[in-house]
Amino acid sequence: MNTTTKQQTTPSDMVALEQNMKIEAAGLNKILADEFVLHAMLLQYHWNVTGINFIELHRFYAEQYQQVERMMKSLAERVRALGHLAEGRLSECLKHTHLNEEAFPVQHLQQLNNLIKSHETVIQHLQRMKRSLDRTYRMYGTGDFLEDLVAEHESMILLIRCYL
Repeated sequence: MNTTTKQQTTPSDMVALEQNMKIEAAGLNKILADEFVLHAMLLQYHWNVTGINFIELHRFYAEQYQQVERMMKSLAERVRALGHLAEGRLSECLKHTHLNEEAFPVQHLQQLNNLIKSHETVIQHLQRMKRSLDRTYRMYGTGDFLEDLVAEHESMILLIRCYL
């Protein structure tokens, strides 16, 4: 005989779930803001690269900004799946980003070091959000998603370090 009982979802459970999803979506939108700023940085470097390594760095920056674009799309889709709007306005992104928009460095080494610093900042905030979601809200699906983003940023850093 099956003694398993089926739990019913109460209205207060639904309110708590909606509140958790709102907090989760807000955090994801902050990460999306970081990705927007990183994407803009990569585009600027791609468009303005010069020098003896022009072709190589031009292609490298293109690969990097395309990878960031894919992450942005995934983030936006995750926010929408939670029933909230994905933030795409630049003014809002600049308010919520953890990254600093710095003066354009002409030297390739400074560009590459800026990219490493930016990726590391994004990773720190991804990890902080994951810990918070896991501990406070038990939102493990998004935690796994954030881990995947961390791994992508880490692989991007590894490629950048090959140029240093």
